[in-house]
Amino acid sequence: SSSSSSSSQSVAPAAPRMTSPSSPLWDSSWKPEGLANVAPKATLDLTELQALLGRTEGQAFRERVGFVVLCVVGAYCSMRLLVELKSILEPFLWALFLVMAWKPVVDGLERRIESLLVASCRLS
Repeated sequence: SSSSSSSSQSVAPAAPRMTSPSSPLWDSSWKPEGLANVAPKATLDLTELQALLGRTEGQAFRERVGFVVLCVVGAYCSMRLLVELKSILEPFLWALFLVMAWKPVVDGLERRIESLLVASCRLS
């Protein structure tokens, strides 16, 4: 009776152990469940690849919407950060603007001073 009770219970077959191709435990005929009926091809087009990976249009849509939401949240947070740091960033931005605006003027003054020094050294 013990043999009949054990045979009536169905036991799922375990996936074969795949240690290495040279090992006798390697079963080259075994394929993952999703790839069992797929014939080997050199290339897969996008729809076949998505079908094999199990990625539906809904999942792709959720991924894209999630990315857009993350971008919006990131933009909002960066704007809030800029507003909070305005008192610190404003003087630096003014200094940067003034340095860039006055650089050509200072370069011209330096050239004139150098030419005057050269001329005065030649006279003496």
